[in-house]
Amino acid sequence: MNKANLSVIEQEMINFDFASLKAEVSSCQETMSLKASTKEDVLTKICNIWRKIRTFVKIAEKLPLAGKYIKILADLLDSLCPS
Repeated sequence: MNKANLSVIEQEMINFDFASLKAEVSSCQETMSLKASTKEDVLTKICNIWRKIRTFVKIAEKLPLAGKYIKILADLLDSLCPS
C-alpha cells in the first residue's frame, strides 16, 4: 500500500461515522432477537455493516498475531456478503 493510499484511508478512518455504525449494529441485534425476523433480514443487516467497515478490517489483517484471527472472520464475512 503506497503512502497516498494510506493517507486516503487514514482520512476515511478519521471521518468515519461511528454513531451511525453503532446504530446499525443495535438495529441488527434487535432484528436478530425478534422471532419473526428471517435469516435474510439478519444477513442483510450484517452485510450492510460489513461493507462499511471492510476496508479497515482488511488493514487490521496485517497486524502481527491478531491479524490471522481477524482474517478468518473477514474471510467468513466476505463469503457471506459478496460485493
